[in-house]
Order: sequence, then structure tokens, then C-alpha cells
Amino acid sequence: MFFYYALMNYVQYITNRISSYYTLSEARSIAFLVLEHFNISKTDIVLKKDIDIDTLALESILKRLTKNEPIQYILGYAWFYDYKFKVNSNTLIPRSETEELVYLILKILQSRTYKILDIGTGSGCIPISLKLQQPLFKIVGCDISKKALQIARKNAKNLNAKVKFLETNIFDLQDLNDFEVIISNPPYVTYSEKNLMQPNVLDYEPHLALFVEDNNPLVFYKYITQLAQKSASVRYLFFEINEQFGAETKAYMLQNGFNNVHIVKDMQNKNRFIWGTK
Repeated sequence: MFFYYALMNYVQYITNRISSYYTLSEARSIAFLVLEHFNISKTDIVLKKDIDIDTLALESILKRLTKNEPIQYILGYAWFYDYKFKVNSNTLIPRSETEELVYLILKILQSRTYKILDIGTGSGCIPISLKLQQPLFKIVGCDISKKALQIARKNAKNLNAKVKFLETNIFDLQDLNDFEVIISNPPYVTYSEKNLMQPNVLDYEPHLALFVEDNNPLVFYKYITQLAQKSASVRYLFFEINEQFGAETKAYMLQNGFNNVHIVKDMQNKNRFIWGTK
């Protein structure tokens, strides 16, 4: 079924349909993403272009949205660092905070050639974006999830990024001697924080990539830092972190061979990143 309807009315219609499940600003942002999926840009809306929409397809999307399913999983992609990444329920949805991590890494490393490992790569958004921004980098991404790596490899192929991906458990890594830069955005949400999370995250995104035990919240950070400390080749270590544990993570890095450690706030003024050198 196709019919014409004023585009701004579509924005309002979509926003109203999902307003019980999202804040007004979130619902409106989702409305524009939905229309973009139908090849309708914000410019088209402003110019009031006459465009037909498949209303059956639209209603199918709205039905899934009212079940709190993330729009990125419904559409099958997410935008990250101006690149379009395939995502599904086997991968975390790339966050804007992680875009800031990519920006930070590029700022620090600049244009030199580095051998880089991204641990817990998920959709591959970090290593692929880095490679596309700085072709001199030689980058490998690893993850425990075979299904996530399938998506990461598709993303690398679709975006023409020469990034290698390996299936491995973090705790099976024995050394990092082939790399100069280590990056990780590991699970860092404690189980006690679950009640603070939105249903669209809690019910759909992979818990393996989200949660860590309350009694050992820095388990991934400590293991990676220890490996980096033992490696003669590693010079830089970059983490995305839980804001609660910034000071503790920094102290651990300082105790384990990193003598130039910085906590960096994100755009929301939260302690979100740590990087250091040795």
C-alpha cells in the first residue's frame, strides 16, 4: 500500500506512535531515521517534496519499535563516524561515545604507522573507522563471538577497509608482542546496574558484550593491562570505561608499567576513556 502524506506529518505520526516508549527527542530522532530508511532526507522534509511511502513496511517497523526493539536492529545498520555499519542482535549498537574514542585515538596517534589490536571488536566499528581514517595503520580486531565477527568482516568488506579479524577469548591471549597499540571497549556494566538500563538495551543487545560481575568489574582491564605491561612492543593502551571506575583503572595502569595515564571525559562530562603510554 502506497499513499502520499505530508512528510512533516509523517515525522509527527511516527513520533506520536512511539512516544510512550522513548523521550520526545529520541522519538523524533528515530522518526527521521525511519524516513531515511525510505530514502527521505531531512532536506526532502524541509522542501516538502511529494514522496510516497510504503505504509505496510512503515507499520511493520513501528510495531517492532513499540516492542522496544532498537531501530538499528530493525533497519539492520547503524551510523558510526559517518560510516554505515551492519548490526544485528549479535553485536552491540555503536555508541556516539565510542566515536569520541576513535577521535581521541586518531588525535594521539596522528599519521604514523602503527600495529593496532582492538580487543572485543564487535561490529568492527572501531578498527574499521580507524583504518578508513588512517590507511597507514595495520589493524586487527578480535572477539569471542563468531557471529559478531561475521558482521565485522562484512562491514570491512562493504567499507573496503583492510582489517583482519580473529576469533579468540580475551583470556586466551598470551602476549601482545605483535602490536604497538592496544584498544578495548570491553564489557563494563555491572549486573547491579541492570535496573538502570532501558528495555531496548537490556532486552535486545548481547549481554556477553555488556555485563561484568560486580565483584570483579575491572577483570578485562586488568588482564589486558597485564599483557600490555609484559609486551616489549606495546606503547599505547586505550580503554573505554565505566565512569565509576576511572580512578581505580588509572591507578592499576600506573601500577603496571604505564607512567603517562589520562582520564578523558566524554561529551556528557563523564569519565569515559583512559589512555596511557609506557
